[in-house]
Amino acid sequence: MHAAQAKAKGQVYPMLLQELLVTRCWEVQEHPEWLVFEVEEGLQIRPVQYEVARKLIKDPGCVVQLNMGEGKTRVILPMLILHWAGKGELGEQRLLRITALTSLINELFDFLHRHLCASVLQRKIFTLPFHRDVQLTEEDVKVMISSMEFCSRSGGVLLVAPEHRLSLQLKWHELRLQGEHALCELLDQFFALPSRDCLDESDEVLRHKYQLIYAVGSPIPLPEGHERWTVATTLLRVLHNSQRLRDLLTPENSVTEPGDCEAFHLIRLVPGKELQEIMLQVRVRIVEELMEDPPYDFAWLKNFRDDVAVVMFLTGPEADETVLPEGIPQDRLAVMLALRGFLACSVLEHCLTKRHSVEYGIRRSHGKRLAVPYRASNTPSERSEFGHPDCAILLTLLSYFYDGLSHFELRQAFEVLLACDESIQEDHYDTWFRLSSERIPPEERPTLERVSMVDLSNENQLEVLYTYFHKNYETIAFWVCQCLFPSETAQYPQKLLKNAWHLAENPDGLVGGFSGTDDNHRALPLQVTQEMLGCSDGI
Repeated sequence: MHAAQAKAKGQVYPMLLQELLVTRCWEVQEHPEWLVFEVEEGLQIRPVQYEVARKLIKDPGCVVQLNMGEGKTRVILPMLILHWAGKGELGEQRLLRITALTSLINELFDFLHRHLCASVLQRKIFTLPFHRDVQLTEEDVKVMISSMEFCSRSGGVLLVAPEHRLSLQLKWHELRLQGEHALCELLDQFFALPSRDCLDESDEVLRHKYQLIYAVGSPIPLPEGHERWTVATTLLRVLHNSQRLRDLLTPENSVTEPGDCEAFHLIRLVPGKELQEIMLQVRVRIVEELMEDPPYDFAWLKNFRDDVAVVMFLTGPEADETVLPEGIPQDRLAVMLALRGFLACSVLEHCLTKRHSVEYGIRRSHGKRLAVPYRASNTPSERSEFGHPDCAILLTLLSYFYDGLSHFELRQAFEVLLACDESIQEDHYDTWFRLSSERIPPEERPTLERVSMVDLSNENQLEVLYTYFHKNYETIAFWVCQCLFPSETAQYPQKLLKNAWHLAENPDGLVGGFSGTDDNHRALPLQVTQEMLGCSDGI
């Protein structure tokens, strides 16, 4: 007990001493609101917090890194709001806009409301949520302009999420394409309001991978879609069945987890030096396995088994189309290009490094049935999708392989199967049955061993089918390729796009921010630069 108390005191005393040694390093006459904030909150602004705030005030266009837990949101952000809100450097009225992550914006609003709005400081906090479904009218835009002008006059602050800002900018382009010129002129007035931008958690807000897309026009089928998802299914089948491939994968470069006989075994590649050392061998071995025993649709691949140039084209990114033999039919060329995309261009490797139900998965409660990005474990992103169609195809297949089919989806698979010709029915069902046969007890086999015995009006039999086939990866692949991909992979002829660069745009260059890491500093938009203060080196 005494040892624990001594250890606790040893941890508390340095922190107490640190607080006692804090001295004010800013002038109260210059920032009287900060003094009121200190009294209201019962705190004292630390020198490192003042240095970060001073850097952002004096040097527009920079983003500063500060250790996590040093008061970025709780102290520095209120300091900046109190200094900037409602005024510019020359005393003119200027709107202060805080851009915060969607996952943090509600918590930030509550904090600012309690400590700046519902206090003696009485600062007003405005929000402007927006998405594509909002139908704007001229009166709506006029109200928006009036509200923002009132916000800047009253010393208030506008709190928005990245997608709210970008969606409103994309709305302007959509309205222009629709010929709504009067609305566009009003939105131009809104965008022209003098403003200053502050980015909370700037490393995530300005992450280069983030983009917002408005699809324009009528959907059209995915070019060479059938070849692309057939190739993706074939590659996963090779991964699952090949012992030679499994011999290359070790605990240092992969995570594997076997399942039931009919299920697709979980496999995830672990990024790192060990994986990079074997990836070329993995790609070459996949191609060799595929050419030695191709599926019926790709039987022609056997002709290229000894063609080194073709193998290099499929596995090496440095090769080009000129190495292929002349006169290849268009459908076969499409298969070759799809294989090259998945293998040589590392789409397969990229998808297999992602964690199911953590970075991607199926959002069952949504109309879209393709895999979507996840924000956290078992937390799908509400309005995000994978932009690359080949990534979406591969991650969708993996998601359904790991999750299995629902009762409705399995029934749909059998309905489509029973609508096929008799020979096709038998070929597919025999493959499904062989995969699941180890788990089917002898007494139930006579009622399931032939496709002609399947009766979809028999609910009891459907339940038995669900038990043995809902995780059968061949059944899942059939349903995904026949029932899901043809409709869900449709593409739009045009897209309107905004990204992190547009969040960093400010007509007067008055943009800044701070974050707890500098992971993204090499890919920041050119409008801002990462600054490292000597007193605030990150973790």
